[in-house]
Amino acid sequence: MARDAALRGLSTALIEQADFCSATSHNSLKTIHGGIRYLQHLNFRRAIDSIREQQIFLRTAPHLVQPLNFLMPAYGYGMRGPLALGAGIGLFELLNALVSLRDGNRPGWPKGRLMRAAACRALAPALTGTA
Repeated sequence: MARDAALRGLSTALIEQADFCSATSHNSLKTIHGGIRYLQHLNFRRAIDSIREQQIFLRTAPHLVQPLNFLMPAYGYGMRGPLALGAGIGLFELLNALVSLRDGNRPGWPKGRLMRAAACRALAPALTGTA
């Protein structure tokens, strides 16, 4: 509401009791993600909503948003295997591009990718295992 009021030319002040966004709902984890995890449960609506929110933050407050690299293990078969994760990454990239085109924005974060175990260990030498 403060942002909207400021955009309308009103003087505003946002005062938080504690840390920024400290008393927000359970949906706010102080992270801005594109919603790839929602695709595992085929929740396309929520994934698209997350992509839109991400793009809003990237457009309106780029100084507060920066990508954070992470490794997600994919093992075995089925929904946690590398094929499912690769399909999820591809589907997420497609949704991100479609939402961006529809809304007139550029796609958000850097693209995801699949890596072999050796490449992951090179990035994070503390990882152990034989996979």
